[in-house]
Amino acid sequence: KIEWSLLIANRGRFYPFGHFDYNILTLIPGATTPLAHYILVAVSFVFFIIFSVKLYSIILKESGRNSVFNTWLILIIISFLLYYFYRIFFFLVYPERMIVVLMTLFFILYYQFIKKEKMIYGVLAIIISVYLIYCKETIFLVFSTIIGLNLLLNFKNLTNKQKIFYYALGLNVIIFLILYYFIAYRNAETFYSRNSNFNDVFLFSFGNLKLLYIAIVLALWRAYQVLIKKDRQHLFFDSLLFSGIIYALANVLLKLPMDYYYFPAVMMTLP
Repeated sequence: KIEWSLLIANRGRFYPFGHFDYNILTLIPGATTPLAHYILVAVSFVFFIIFSVKLYSIILKESGRNSVFNTWLILIIISFLLYYFYRIFFFLVYPERMIVVLMTLFFILYYQFIKKEKMIYGVLAIIISVYLIYCKETIFLVFSTIIGLNLLLNFKNLTNKQKIFYYALGLNVIIFLILYYFIAYRNAETFYSRNSNFNDVFLFSFGNLKLLYIAIVLALWRAYQVLIKKDRQHLFFDSLLFSGIIYALANVLLKLPMDYYYFPAVMMTLP
């Protein structure tokens, strides 16, 4: 059984749900072997592929490019993801495995909510956001970006249901930050560090994360369209793009030159 320890909080860490999904195995008699853990990983990998196909299909449909050619394009993108995400699915220790699975599902439900305005989608998305935000400390930036884009730039066009959704998402972020401050930050004896510097991060990212550099250029263009041209028609796409960029930049500021930290950012910016 996996439990979260306050010793981790003493290093400024706070991700109690990071590996919590493995506790599902405690409900199955005899499922304590390495094979059982890898089966769970394989199942999560299948769900990631299914959710990714759905998310990219939504994006192509929204962009008016839903065709046989683009269906094949989705398959090529998924093949790229299989190569790109192999590490977090082949190693058992990375919370990013469940983060990319649930984050993909969150954006699917979020899209369904803003399009159909059925509260069941919004409620499910909020529940997933609550789980996700305790899987990694920087996840709150993803939801903060979504909230900021919509409440600050598109408030007058939001329905009451949508406003309630963003307020609930914001409450989730606030509760997390309060808990982080009192449980982890105030009790930290030392802060998590990889003893790396910005030069290490730059060299690593330039060699392994070129996709994110392309995404930064696109983000600058979209920022111009949103802020100067007042384009509010594609905020769902913008939520993916800007959330991914901000999440990646947070890891850069923390000077983390390891690829798995950036995989959720790749998942969000790739569309």
